[in-house]
Amino acid sequence: MIKKAKFYFPNGEEFESEIITESYQAQEILHNKLQAADGSCSFKIPFNVEIADCFKTQINLDKVKIEIKDEKNKNINTYYVKDSLTFEKGQQNLPISIQAISPSFFFNEDLPRTVVMLSKTVEAIIKNILKEINYKGKVSIPVMNTLPYFVAEEGENAKKVINELLFEYGYVGFFDADGNFTAKNLFDVPEETKFISDFLDGNSLRDKIRITANEHEADFVSANFNKIEMVQNTLLFSDTQNADENNKCKIEIKPGYYLFESDDEKKSRLENGGQNEKVNLLSYDNTLGDVLYASRIEDRTKFDEGITYKLSRFDEYGNDLVNQASLIAYNTNATSAFCRQLEIYGDAYVATSYDSVVSSKGTKEKQFDLKYVYDKETASTFAVNVANYYRWSNFRLTVKTDLDFELGTFLKVSDYGIGVYYGRIVSKKQTLKEKCFEYEIETISDYEPAQ
Repeated sequence: MIKKAKFYFPNGEEFESEIITESYQAQEILHNKLQAADGSCSFKIPFNVEIADCFKTQINLDKVKIEIKDEKNKNINTYYVKDSLTFEKGQQNLPISIQAISPSFFFNEDLPRTVVMLSKTVEAIIKNILKEINYKGKVSIPVMNTLPYFVAEEGENAKKVINELLFEYGYVGFFDADGNFTAKNLFDVPEETKFISDFLDGNSLRDKIRITANEHEADFVSANFNKIEMVQNTLLFSDTQNADENNKCKIEIKPGYYLFESDDEKKSRLENGGQNEKVNLLSYDNTLGDVLYASRIEDRTKFDEGITYKLSRFDEYGNDLVNQASLIAYNTNATSAFCRQLEIYGDAYVATSYDSVVSSKGTKEKQFDLKYVYDKETASTFAVNVANYYRWSNFRLTVKTDLDFELGTFLKVSDYGIGVYYGRIVSKKQTLKEKCFEYEIETISDYEPAQ
C-alpha cells in the first residue's frame, strides 16, 4: 500500500511526507508501439512550509527526485518533478499538488563529441553514451550482443541513439523502482500459452472489460542492413587532379597560401589576424563500398620542400572524424610549390553490401532500416519478432482488478461470453481513490472463442 513520498532536493536537503491517499494516480508504460514511453504520477501532500520553500527556491525543479514508498518503506517507484507544481491558499494553506515523471528526460541531450567503440556490447555502448552526457544514475542493461563497431556522432541525441540501439536488438529501456536504468526484452514471450500461470477472470475482474480490435499494422516485415567488413591496408583517399607520368597529382599551392585556399579565404583569414588555418576534410572512399569508419590511416602524401602539413584522423579538439581525414598544408616558400601525391591508406570498416531480410510474404509490408545491426542472423531475428508482434497484438484489453501484477506480466484473461485472451501488460495505472489497478494488455496469440 502506497504510504509516503521522500523528496531529494538539489541542495542536499531531504524530506518525507505522507501522501493524501485519494489524490494519488500513477501510470507505468512498458512500451508504446514498441517504443520507450515515460511513466508518470500525480499526488498531493499536506502543506509543509519547509518542503514548499525548498520547491520555491530550487530553480532546477527537474532535479527534485521523489521516491514513492509503501508502509514498509520499500520503493514502489522513483520519479522526478519535471514541470508542474501547484500551491493554493484559501483561508489556510491547501495541500501541495505534485506531478512527476520517469527520469528519461536526463537522456535528452546532444552528444558533446563523437563516440566510437569497437567490439563492445550493447550494455557497454549505452553506459559510455550516458557517461558522455554526464548521467550519474545506475545503469544495468541485460543486452550482451557485441557490435563490431559503433559510431554516434557529435550532436546526435543520446536518448534517440539509446532507444534505437535497444529496439534493434529487441529491447526497450525503462527505470526500475529505485530509478536505475535497465531494459526489458520486447519479444521474449512464452513459447506456448499453457506456460502462462497468472490469470484474470470473472472472480477477479472489476467493472467492464474493454476489448479493442485493431487492423493489423503489417503482415510481413523487411529489415534492411549493411554488411560490413574490416579491410586492412586499403586505399581510402586519392586525388589525381593534373596527374602526369611523374606525379600522381599536381596541385599548386601559392606562396603564403594553404592547400585549396581561395583568394577570398586568404583575405578573410588575414583580416582576422591570420591565425585560422585552412582545414581540409577529406572524405574516404573505397572500391569495396562506403567507408563507415577508419581505425588507422597511413600517410602517402608528397609535398615539395617548404610545405608544412599535418594529416590526422582527428579534428583540432581530438574528436574522431570517423570517415574523414583532416589535412592542413601551408606553403612557406616565396614561390609556388606543389602537392605531388595525395593518397591515404589504412584499415577501415566498409559497408560491402546492402542487404535485406523478410519475415514472410504478405500484402502489407512494414520496412525498417537497421542502423546498428550488421549481420543477417540478427536482422532476421528482428524481422521475425516484429512481424509476430504485429500478427498477434491486434487485440488490446483494458481491465480493472484488485490484483497487483508487475508491468510486463503475461496473463490469461477470460470471462463468460468473451472467450480467452493471452497477453502482456503494457500499461499499469493505479488510482488509490478507486483502490484498484487498471491494466492495458496486448495479446500475444490468437484468442479462443467463447464456447
